[in-house]
Amino acid sequence: MRTPFPKLQPQSPNWQRSGRSRERGSNQDYDLDSATLRETFGHFPSGVAALCSDRNGVSQGIIASTFTVGVSLDPPLVMFAVQNSSRTWPLIRDGERIGVSILAADQAQVRRQIASKSGNRFADVSVTTTPSGAVFLDGAGLWLDCSIESETPAGTTQWCC
Repeated sequence: MRTPFPKLQPQSPNWQRSGRSRERGSNQDYDLDSATLRETFGHFPSGVAALCSDRNGVSQGIIASTFTVGVSLDPPLVMFAVQNSSRTWPLIRDGERIGVSILAADQAQVRRQIASKSGNRFADVSVTTTPSGAVFLDGAGLWLDCSIESETPAGTTQWCC
């Protein structure tokens, strides 16, 4: 018999009982503020992807930690979520192609730099740009040259394939 995984309980005082959302298989309801929910979701390991394109000779990029491969094999699709509040996403989306770089374990500093909201996100970052405008981060574990097939509103994000 398999040992069940322990239940994940956020280490935050904001994990409180209320009538907003219910844990599956439980009669207890919990109200999670967005910071606590983000902390809770952060316990789920996932790949981190940099989504980058060239806009008028300037590299633009964002980091997506919500990234799924193998959504479809025919046509080949990946899926990621982008915050509705992102000011950079419209610049990337309007490009002909988007370079998706799945970051390697040793690229934590590059991830923080691309994710920053100020400064030059690409200062001292080595990139490869395709003629169609996809920008890839050198040293990444995987590169995918993509375009947007569809966007679907989902709460505070857009799901993109």
